Amino acid sequence: MKDWSEIRSQFPITSRMIYLDAACIVPSPHCVVQAVSDFYRNLSENGEDRTALEGKIESVREKFAKLINATPDEVTLIKNTTEGLNIAANGIPLNAGDNVIITDLEHLNNVYPWLNLKERKGVEVRILKSRNGRLSLEDLKPIVDQRTRSLSISSVTFTGLKIDLKPFGQFCKEHDMYFVVDGIQGVGRLALDVRDCWVDILACGGHKGLMAGRGIGCLYVSKEIIDTLDVTFAGPPVDLRHEPVSTEFKQAEGAKKFDAGGANYSGVCALDAALSFLEKIGISNIEPYDLHLGQVLVDGLREIRGIRILSPIHPGESSGIVSITTQDNRQMAKILEANNIQVSCRGSGIRISPHFYNTEEEITTTINTVRESLEQMRSHQKPIWDSNSR
Repeated sequence: MKDWSEIRSQFPITSRMIYLDAACIVPSPHCVVQAVSDFYRNLSENGEDRTALEGKIESVREKFAKLINATPDEVTLIKNTTEGLNIAANGIPLNAGDNVIITDLEHLNNVYPWLNLKERKGVEVRILKSRNGRLSLEDLKPIVDQRTRSLSISSVTFTGLKIDLKPFGQFCKEHDMYFVVDGIQGVGRLALDVRDCWVDILACGGHKGLMAGRGIGCLYVSKEIIDTLDVTFAGPPVDLRHEPVSTEFKQAEGAKKFDAGGANYSGVCALDAALSFLEKIGISNIEPYDLHLGQVLVDGLREIRGIRILSPIHPGESSGIVSITTQDNRQMAKILEANNIQVSCRGSGIRISPHFYNTEEEITTTINTVRESLEQMRSHQKPIWDSNSR
């Protein structure tokens, strides 16, 4: 069992508030802050050591590949999930009359790259509709035809539903479709094996489970399909950047062919440190602990009159992220904030997302604050806006 109190000390925010907003952004731990600080200090005092920094990129590719059961040559760096999904949407060979499928549970970042194809190329975008907040393979089958080229879904939805990717991946393989996954809400929090799930392309920004802040992330492209993808933004391989001008077009091997221009080296340093920290703790420890905190939260909230839980309550479907709705979500979020508890209003609910730096006591405090606030709302009493009440 991990010493979670020692790990918690890496996150200064935990001494200031109950931070339950990991699904929005995970605050960077000390080790990441130190890595970025060292980068800028070295840059200021010694200039840029590009050789060492390119070595950091290789380190990131190796660590991320290990995390998702890929190989380093299948991984490259991106600035965010949306960029990765755009690389996928514009790289898949598509013609007018072809169609691609997304779902009605997606963040718009996994919608607009595909809608852009409709405007530019005449590609039809079809929507796999959910039932009771879930996706079914049986509902996918009727909307697939001979012109369907890809399916793009999230590994975890914004309400906290963990999608069983493997059946969808197998289906795509059998129907010669590209399987694209938005991994931002799952990677770093839950185990994800791209080989086992038949994932072709996975995009993941670094500011959530990877703990590296915004502006950096990773893109996985399976070596089985990488040569079939086009490059939209082209840049020379690193070792050719200063060669004389030529009309010969050369591409880097593997996923690096999608690189264009200089890397975000400070972000690389952050991500390298974060992945080392993640590896040290272990997904095999993080996932069960996060799921446990989520279950404690669900068990407590479902006993409160006036709360409706929007997230799945069965362990096999849960990601540890819990979404609820009350009679007044905005007011409830403000009450929690006034009591030094940070959550997010998302869509028609309140999203509460604990992570491994949280404690059961913080979950209990949150449950009690929600219960007391709802009681006050029902009795038409003015809520207690006291940040010290917890």
